[in-house]
Amino acid sequence: MKPNEIDEQLLLKLYNEDLLSIVKCAEILKVSESCIRRRLKKLKIVIRSPGEQLTHQDITKEQVVELYLNQGLSIAQCAAKLNKSEGFVKKRLKMSGVKIRSVIEGLRVFHKTDNITDDEIIDLYENKKMSTYEISKHFNKSPYFARQRLWQISYPMRDNAGENNGSWKGGITTLHSRIRTCKKMETWKVNCLRRDDYQCQISGSPDDVQVHHYPITFAEIFDNFLRKYPDLSPINDCDKLLELSQNHDPFWDINNGITISKEEHKKLHNPKGITNNIKFAIKFYKKELKQEEINSIIGAYERGDRIKDIRRNFNLGAMRIYSILRENNINPANRINDQRSDATKQSERVIQLYKDGTTVKELAKMYEVSDTTIRKILKK
Repeated sequence: MKPNEIDEQLLLKLYNEDLLSIVKCAEILKVSESCIRRRLKKLKIVIRSPGEQLTHQDITKEQVVELYLNQGLSIAQCAAKLNKSEGFVKKRLKMSGVKIRSVIEGLRVFHKTDNITDDEIIDLYENKKMSTYEISKHFNKSPYFARQRLWQISYPMRDNAGENNGSWKGGITTLHSRIRTCKKMETWKVNCLRRDDYQCQISGSPDDVQVHHYPITFAEIFDNFLRKYPDLSPINDCDKLLELSQNHDPFWDINNGITISKEEHKKLHNPKGITNNIKFAIKFYKKELKQEEINSIIGAYERGDRIKDIRRNFNLGAMRIYSILRENNINPANRINDQRSDATKQSERVIQLYKDGTTVKELAKMYEVSDTTIRKILKK
């Protein structure tokens, strides 16, 4: 068949309705694949990806329409139920002549129920002072169910700012933030990072590290600090409390800080609690050591071994090693030059490599140091 003689109706049936691939359509119509592609583009038909051509033939248009129109599922829900992409569902609906719902229409369909009235929701919201989230949870619906239902009937919403919010603690956020971001807190973080050799004390990674208050959380320290001064208000006496906080030792004790990666930090703040992985890691870094092991660690340090190498050899965190050294009257700050990292010793070469196009991350990986160490060398 010549390209000009292609039956476009047959092509549309084969490609859109029977969901045959371009290769199959070309075989049936006896033309080249490129000819089929050109004709589909001319007809403004979206060409499916190879993956779609292979896997979507088992889903009929009727199945998609049934889920979307009759069962009232959203496109995302249809895609999840059929184990397909959202794009696939949209194509099937368009092929069937079904109009895609707008966001507002979608919310109305999604929140449509026969057994939950607006009066029930208003009663819980107004009389029982439940939040929209609590109401949604009460009816076993999505977190936004109650809010959307009230919004649809133009019901006036409560002002949840300040004292009206259930999480209100007297306006302490400003003081909390000022202590978190003060200069002394930055110094505390730097001291913890230096002690831990800028490495995560759980995974050992030097990438994207942060300092976390442990074993006493910052919130606990903050609450205990406020209890010491019951006559001072976190709002009216904010400046005075900030000044007093500079002498509140629990805030600045580096033994109450641990260097961990951003990923592990998220796990520590997981609402489900500390994960088994972190529980194990914390227990691991606090394990008891025999006197022979402690002597070996001290001997390795005095021979000039780097903290990083001692960590690996003894399977301990840097924080624990520094603690052992201090307990034996050894100041880890007084490190001889030979204990500097190879990157520091070869700073001129590091700078030259950086000028030649090597990135900071590549240099850190090459010399087995943190990104911060490389940046310090480059600044100097």
